[in-house]
Amino acid sequence: MKNEKADSTVYNEKWYKSQDYVREVGSPTVSLIKDLILKLIPRSGTGLNALDAGCGTGFFTLEFLKRGFFVDSFDITEYAVEKTKSIIPWELKSRLDIQVLDINSFKTNKKYDIILLSEVLEHINDDAAIVKKFGRMLKENGLILITVPFDQSLWSPSDEYSGHIRRYSSERMTKLINNSGLKIEKMWCYGFPILRIYWTLNRFFIGPLLKSTNLIASSKTNQSGTVRRMASHILDKVIRLGAFLLNKLLILDRRLLSTQKGIGLIVSAKKI
Repeated sequence: MKNEKADSTVYNEKWYKSQDYVREVGSPTVSLIKDLILKLIPRSGTGLNALDAGCGTGFFTLEFLKRGFFVDSFDITEYAVEKTKSIIPWELKSRLDIQVLDINSFKTNKKYDIILLSEVLEHINDDAAIVKKFGRMLKENGLILITVPFDQSLWSPSDEYSGHIRRYSSERMTKLINNSGLKIEKMWCYGFPILRIYWTLNRFFIGPLLKSTNLIASSKTNQSGTVRRMASHILDKVIRLGAFLLNKLLILDRRLLSTQKGIGLIVSAKKI
């Protein structure tokens, strides 16, 4: 998802293509978020309704379907929605309703057993209104899962590139949840110590790195220079090796979720 005032065409061409590459090489941050969210989604969703709000390229939409849920999904960009459709096996598509839609425009009379807002709120000006809106869409005892970046002191060019408005504190997130008629079940601060060290060291280098991933992505379709292709190939190998090594070290981060020293928050809350 994105800031509702941003240009979805820019996100199609700049954001999602670079993120396709980030996911392809195995981003340690993305991998950790996925692993932790999967622990919070019920293993069996047969007969239950799920909403993936700001579904991106569809990882969690597919996972909901695999677990038996009826799934509604949307994203603001056609690129993301088409990518999501492309990964859904035909035998699961009958339980999926997906559309290109802005988060503020989404309306329904349906009530959901589980709603996912993953890496969405940091793009939204009035985040409190969004949490309240989706809280009202939950069934009684329904579950909402939220992930956001943590700690404003970690603000970097990566946040600007990604269209973030803010990073969160646990206090702000707690207030958002409590003011929306929801009760926090779990709040994990993930990414300590490995990802915290990684993000701290790279605060002033993330911008050039993201430009490099754009270079790599574009070189796959643009054959305009041998030197450029060679540089992209070398950088690609370095990034993949770094991602592989970081993922191996994340065993520490998976065990230390109660500190206030991570890089992101994952919240599980129920409607009361």
